[in-house]
Amino acid sequence: MAVEKVKNNNKNNSSNNKLAKKQADLALALRQNLKRRKKSFCKTKKQENNE
Repeated sequence: MAVEKVKNNNKNNSSNNKLAKKQADLALALRQNLKRRKKSFCKTKKQENNE
């Protein structure tokens, strides 16, 4: 009984770790995307101001 519980916990931890990694990767991608968009937005704003 105890061994089964440990096995199940290990399975759950493993899948939770995979999910956490996916979420971290997504968050990183979102932050990088926002930075890129912010930079290009600032560039277009500067161009508008110069015209």
